[in-house]
Amino acid sequence: MQSEETPIHTLHDALPAPRPHRDMAIAQEPMPNFRATPDGPNRMPLSFRTAYGLKGRPRPIALLVEDCQEEYRPYAGVILPNLIRLVSAFRGLRDSGEAACIAWSS
Repeated sequence: MQSEETPIHTLHDALPAPRPHRDMAIAQEPMPNFRATPDGPNRMPLSFRTAYGLKGRPRPIALLVEDCQEEYRPYAGVILPNLIRLVSAFRGLRDSGEAACIAWSS
């Protein structure tokens, strides 16, 4: 958390700053799961995909509902019908015995 006195650095300013746990050689390597828009602003991403395969073992899915608080209803009202359907679908999977965890975070 930054205080009002602490300046907010741009990415250009922040990258050269020393970081004890950042390996710049690895950070500069291209990501094999990233495609960028040619000639787009800052090479904004078109898509990402997982860089690993899911063939090794079954992986149950989970739903993370982030910052879904009553106080945000005026701002998030348009997405609530979709959110309600999504949570209902996950609850249905859970009730049918399939592993479908729902985690709420605020």
